[in-house]
Amino acid sequence: MSRRKAPVSYSGLDTSDVSDEDFEVEDEVSTPKRRKTTSPRKQTPRRTASPRKVPGTPSPVKRSLHDKSARKKANRTLLDQSLGLVSEDEDEIELAERIIGESRAPILDSSNDFHTDERSLANVGALIAAEDRVLFLDSSEGYFDQHKTRGRGNANTMAKAPAIDHSVFFKYTNQANELFHADQKKMLRHAYRGMFSQWIFELSEGFSLLFYGLGSKRELLTDFVCEKVDSEIPILVINGYNASVQFKSVLNSVVDVLYENHEDIFAKKGFVVRNKLPKDVDLLVKLVVDTMRDIEAGSKPSLVVLCHNVDGESLRIDKASTHLSQLMSISQIWFVASVDHIMAPLMWDSAKLASYNFVWHDVTTFAPYTVETSFDDPLLLGKKAEAQGAKGVKYVLESVTPNHRSLYKNLIYCQLEEFHNVADKRKLPEAEVGALTGSTSISVDYDKVLTECLNELTVSNKKDFQEKLKEFMDHKMVVAFDDKMGMKKLYIPFSKDVVQQILEGYLDA
Repeated sequence: MSRRKAPVSYSGLDTSDVSDEDFEVEDEVSTPKRRKTTSPRKQTPRRTASPRKVPGTPSPVKRSLHDKSARKKANRTLLDQSLGLVSEDEDEIELAERIIGESRAPILDSSNDFHTDERSLANVGALIAAEDRVLFLDSSEGYFDQHKTRGRGNANTMAKAPAIDHSVFFKYTNQANELFHADQKKMLRHAYRGMFSQWIFELSEGFSLLFYGLGSKRELLTDFVCEKVDSEIPILVINGYNASVQFKSVLNSVVDVLYENHEDIFAKKGFVVRNKLPKDVDLLVKLVVDTMRDIEAGSKPSLVVLCHNVDGESLRIDKASTHLSQLMSISQIWFVASVDHIMAPLMWDSAKLASYNFVWHDVTTFAPYTVETSFDDPLLLGKKAEAQGAKGVKYVLESVTPNHRSLYKNLIYCQLEEFHNVADKRKLPEAEVGALTGSTSISVDYDKVLTECLNELTVSNKKDFQEKLKEFMDHKMVVAFDDKMGMKKLYIPFSKDVVQQILEGYLDA
């Protein structure tokens, strides 16, 4: 059976308005259909061609459709030839192959006569960068920026410095205070002592005094109060730098003095005996303030309160600060205080400041905080919270049983052994070994510590070991975890030097 094909013409593929239907293959037997009358096409005015497009050149989309139709017809021709349905025509086959090959090439838009060279764009970018560089080099900053050298990084931080003993620390700090600027410090103290008369005058006028500045002010303010206040007037000293100070004890001391000096006034209120006063802090403060408000202020106060570090941990609490400001608003009380925290003014709102009625004085003494820091370990100041937590180890070890201490001692021995193994593996110098801290990478086996405790009869079984270990974990003296292999591990979250101090100071004693 022979098939009739529509005539193929490739000459007008780029310019004619033919569609895909012109290249469809028709069946050999076709049913005659009624020919429709064709209506004349509507003549639309031809638009003026764009100056960038050559008239008569088809658009890229239109040429793409033409290429698809030609490729479809060429593929059909090759398929029929391979099946033997048509006679072999070398020119037609060659033309079909050439059409298929050319149709696979990318279609470029030749309608735009403007061609951008990539090399020209690169040259423009280089010129702009060079122009910016020249403009930047006109200033001195540009010169130093072009000639600067990147400094070498140093991994030797202060965290790797070896720890020192307390005796050595206080020895060197005392020597430094005596050697450096000793004469200038004496001149400052002498200048401040000349202002004592001014300060006592401000107190007599109903103001409170607040002193700030770098350096300890404890000795200076103590001398001021002792020299300028009459010996007959009682003085209450509050050491706010001591964290154990409670406002309730301060309140009781103030009330004792005021009740003794004005017992008749309190008796009129119905409080004949001191013990009859309310025990509640809020009620007692309100009662004392209301009672003393009825008394006119005299030339001499009933009480002088000297508070070192009113910004201390126990006094910076909002409730304690509010009660203290209300108590110090009594005109019969002279209040002298000092602060050292840089954020101390944020503790007081306008109401508290109005109650205090402060006059601020800068008394920078550069004196060491020897007494103020005696309640904390100065060697732990500025370190991480984990290192500061080592302070509580002493109290925990003193409150547990000897078997608990033996368990922790075995864990310390295993941890120290692991520290040395890691130091040998990393080839660390002796100065950096003390900075190694227990972590997931520096830990000991759970079963190893358990075996050591069972051999020494510290624990009777595994459950007993877990109960004793849990108490140390609750105080964050031990951390337990599972490694990637699912093995239980333990480590002490302190540095090697701290662990060594715990062993020598609290367990070997």
